Amino acid sequence: MEYNKYSIVQEIGNYIQWMLPLAALICTLLGSFGLNYIILWFINTVAIVLLTGGLKRLGNFTPYGKRPNGGDNTLISGHTSATMGASFFMFFLNNYIGLAFLPFAIYTAFSRVYALKHHVRDVFAATGLSLLITFLSFHYFLHFIS
Repeated sequence: MEYNKYSIVQEIGNYIQWMLPLAALICTLLGSFGLNYIILWFINTVAIVLLTGGLKRLGNFTPYGKRPNGGDNTLISGHTSATMGASFFMFFLNNYIGLAFLPFAIYTAFSRVYALKHHVRDVFAATGLSLLITFLSFHYFLHFIS
């Protein structure tokens, strides 16, 4: 693969997509939050992945389903959903750690637009979906598993 400025920015975002949710899990494990929060991390992460994936597929049937570079599956950015979800999860657990995660999530969102993989609306939709799912996880699911 030939690297250019777009692919390097994109590759860094690709790595952050996996590292941030994993870092959130490690912080949850090491932070003595308890088993309920580990289960909550799992529920939150799976919900974000499933809803994002489903909405991406449904988006292909709309006029908004095309990527700026011509590909399919653009409606919601999965990379942005994963990283924003991890940031919001950590913010609800510990505000300072969540704020430390946020620049990495913002970089990932930027990288998706910069590399022409998503429109700006896609990363905003992913951010909103991640915030909604994480909010619901903490305010509703936590009561069921506690």
